[in-house]
Amino acid sequence: MKNIAIQFATIILLCPYLHFPSQAQNIDPEMESDREDIEVTSEEEEEKEPTRSYIGLGGTIGISGDATPLGEGGFSLIGRSAFTDKFSLHTSSLFQDDGLSLFSLTLGFPIGNSSSERELLFPFAGAGIAIEDLFGDFGVDALITTGVDIPIGKKFVGTARVNITFPENDTDIGLLLGIGYNFSISDLF
Repeated sequence: MKNIAIQFATIILLCPYLHFPSQAQNIDPEMESDREDIEVTSEEEEEKEPTRSYIGLGGTIGISGDATPLGEGGFSLIGRSAFTDKFSLHTSSLFQDDGLSLFSLTLGFPIGNSSSERELLFPFAGAGIAIEDLFGDFGVDALITTGVDIPIGKKFVGTARVNITFPENDTDIGLLLGIGYNFSISDLF
């Protein structure tokens, strides 16, 4: 129960990044032709602007160590907030007896098809912090993250990440596999 609060707080922090389409509004018939021009332009812009931020679910498989939930594995909430084409914040929260939240600033290397300008793979690597058990045996440890995001259509992305933390003269390693729902931060504002 002691970790429910931090896990709930993580969910609350990620919720503003979800985007749901708004309902259609009544438009004056005289303005209809202007509206069609605007819609076509915005649809074309959306196709050109890739959506690289996502929120989703996954699971972590513990590979090594048992000092943190990362080494033990468990259910995970995952996310990515893209700041630029290559610079992002990859996050995840592991749900286990003790909670663990991971925050990594990452540099990505998009691999795409030059003829269609579509991204096929997005390998990334970075570093950050792992925050363990906010309301119990609180700890902040160094974190190294590497992985790949793979687009699945326009709205979804698969991700595989290897996370490494260094708690108390130990090394915990976990493999995270998950699926996320794409959104664009520009849609939120």
